[in-house]
Amino acid sequence: MPHDRDRHVFELIQKKLTFSPIVAIQGARQTGKSFIGQILLPQKVRTARYISLDEKVLRVAAQNSPDDFLLRYPDAKPLIIDEVQKSPDLFDALKLSVDQKKVPGKYLILGSTEFSRLTRIRESLTGRMSRTRIFPFNVAESMSLPLSAAPTRHLLSVQPRANREDLHRYLQSGGLPGVFAIRSSLEREQALADILDLILFRDARFVKSFDPELGKDILGLVAQLESPQLSEISSKLSRDSRVVKKHLEVLQELFVLNRVDPHLLGAGKSRYYLYDCALAAYLGAPHRRILQTWFLNEQLSQRTSQGQLKWKIQYYSNPKGSTIDFILQTEAHVCALKILEDAVVRKTDTLLLNHFVQKLGDGVPASKVIVGPYPQSFQEHGVEYFPYEAVI
Repeated sequence: MPHDRDRHVFELIQKKLTFSPIVAIQGARQTGKSFIGQILLPQKVRTARYISLDEKVLRVAAQNSPDDFLLRYPDAKPLIIDEVQKSPDLFDALKLSVDQKKVPGKYLILGSTEFSRLTRIRESLTGRMSRTRIFPFNVAESMSLPLSAAPTRHLLSVQPRANREDLHRYLQSGGLPGVFAIRSSLEREQALADILDLILFRDARFVKSFDPELGKDILGLVAQLESPQLSEISSKLSRDSRVVKKHLEVLQELFVLNRVDPHLLGAGKSRYYLYDCALAAYLGAPHRRILQTWFLNEQLSQRTSQGQLKWKIQYYSNPKGSTIDFILQTEAHVCALKILEDAVVRKTDTLLLNHFVQKLGDGVPASKVIVGPYPQSFQEHGVEYFPYEAVI
């Protein structure tokens, strides 16, 4: 089966189960959470037991008698509960169970919404739960390659492991496990449309005021706009910004959107990106936007799998609107990075990179990077150039 392959984040999940009583795997629909819980982990851990609250009988039992429900599986370690957010009362029962016997690896819970939306859930599991976000397959996972060992400051490799053809294939098919291996473009588009409908018309139902059609329009503009900020999206839709903001928040809680905030040295407001490049293409994203979406998700996926916590990704925009696509910042280094559609480097690109690094000050270790359709990596006038496939 196409989706039957190892996930880079799996090693991190196993590690968390050795010290945390509850481990949560959260991510958007169709990113492979159930496969990890139902197939991968039981293959490694014989005492694991998988159940899903998608099953009505189990969901009703968990809602009616949550404490007793957990006691049904005394020999399970971990007890893997899929779609756990469908029974909110279960979170208090998980807290009680862990408090009575706090042993590592007791529960693995899977969910396609952000648990912290419900304050009670957040408070119940504070200090008892370790979270892990799961993303669609990155390029390496889709090719069954191991996690990259590239330098952590920008995760770019001087010796790429894939070729340009592999990348363009991925940009077209994306990384959603149930979609990326579909060869027919028409069937792939239908699969993406079905996933969107499930997210907008079913998963978002936890917010009564959510309008699925407005949600779909918002996702389309996130894909298409050069600068998809709240004000621009609201203006394009002629809708109240408060309503649009609420919908953007819901779509983030469903992990369909990733938000990138402006760097404190720049201007602008938060920008939004879809969680899969093929979905972005399906919704009409231009090539540059598809490349940005792919790069962001590669960074999020690879750094999460490596267990990196102290890092952030932002963008920089000067008062005139010129933009550096991403600012990658760790405790030890700042990387200013632009992604180009063609190999032509414009003077304004390097001037903007130089200007930003100057604003950081001499005491901040920083690099200036341009990623584009180059045949190989090279340096010129203090700027590092990498081919697209160096990101993989």
